[in-house]
Amino acid sequence: MLADMPPTRICPRCQLRLHDASMAMRRHYTLMETGIRLSRTDHTEEERQEFRARLEATFNDGQTAWDAYREHLTEHGILPPPRISN
Repeated sequence: MLADMPPTRICPRCQLRLHDASMAMRRHYTLMETGIRLSRTDHTEEERQEFRARLEATFNDGQTAWDAYREHLTEHGILPPPRISN
């Protein structure tokens, strides 16, 4: 069955993009887990805002890395272009 499949066009950058996206999401995941634990204890409003900013930054980094990975796979024709919403 797999022998009948055409080869997927990938390159070394595919692996790099996947690694970057995975690591960025892992950093966000780790920080989110920390946030869940910290939510059970008291913190100042300043500490909450600082943590929230770090959490947002890791989310945005993960999203950016994921978008770059998707765009790269789209360039190879592995994924379709993203749908544009109105």
